[in-house]
Amino acid sequence: MRDRGSVSRTPHSHVWSVAQLRSAGLTKARLSGTVASGQLVRVRRGYYAGRDADSECVLAVRVGGRLTGPSALRRFGCWVPPDERLHVSLRANSSRLRSIEGRAVVHHWTSALSSHRIGGIVGDDVGTLPLLQALDDFLAHAALPHAVAAMDSVLHERLASPVALRDAVSALPDRIRAWHDLCDARAESGLESIARVGLRAAGLAVEPQIVVGRARLDLLVEGRLAIELDGKDGHDGPGAFERDRRRDAAVLLEGIPTLRFSFAQVMYEWDTVRAAVFAAGADAGLTPAGTRGWLTT
Repeated sequence: MRDRGSVSRTPHSHVWSVAQLRSAGLTKARLSGTVASGQLVRVRRGYYAGRDADSECVLAVRVGGRLTGPSALRRFGCWVPPDERLHVSLRANSSRLRSIEGRAVVHHWTSALSSHRIGGIVGDDVGTLPLLQALDDFLAHAALPHAVAAMDSVLHERLASPVALRDAVSALPDRIRAWHDLCDARAESGLESIARVGLRAAGLAVEPQIVVGRARLDLLVEGRLAIELDGKDGHDGPGAFERDRRRDAAVLLEGIPTLRFSFAQVMYEWDTVRAAVFAAGADAGLTPAGTRGWLTT
């Protein structure tokens, strides 16, 4: 159990500034020798990377900043939606920015969410922002369900304490503070979080990780319909298909039918998912609520 205010740490990027190397005892001559031997590689003026440096962090420093947003959150083990772009945090006065051939780069200027930075601390890793700062940059541009999914992941994986997350979000715009109230640390995947938020927005009572008989359900809708979400991991291993079907049958014997949806369906075909849930619950008189297509806005 972490302390209430603690924040998890991720492996260092192994990218350093000249000032950091000098403070560690590397003179100019020793630095030159280390580069000549291949132990360090010059990334850009004033910055060097070790042999085992994180490649994404090296690219961010080469651009002129530090890894942030979804690019950084993945390093911490936080769920984020698919995004192949490189997200880089830049100071307001950054200049001589470089592009990366074959890679789209998203610039996050420090003024994107006013001047908020967790306690003014920016961390000592020049390759990446700390977790909660990177989360700030992600939340500033994320859609509601993705934002809640990322915050759920932070809590479920204990990457930051509930108090630390609440304090970080408290300084953000009103809309994001409201999103924080929708978080649930019980969610075991981003897909569960997105489906939970979407179905609740449609007016349904949804609870995550409910045990029925010997089975634990991803989601239980209105106490009478099970939702299982087959993400990219955990449902394609040996025996998984048979195991899932046996589980569905066991839950049905408890009076609860199961609907299964894939990663692609939840992420990109939400209207169909929602319609299927209401069709399955038609006998209970459930009617849709909310705005069609809200998840994609």
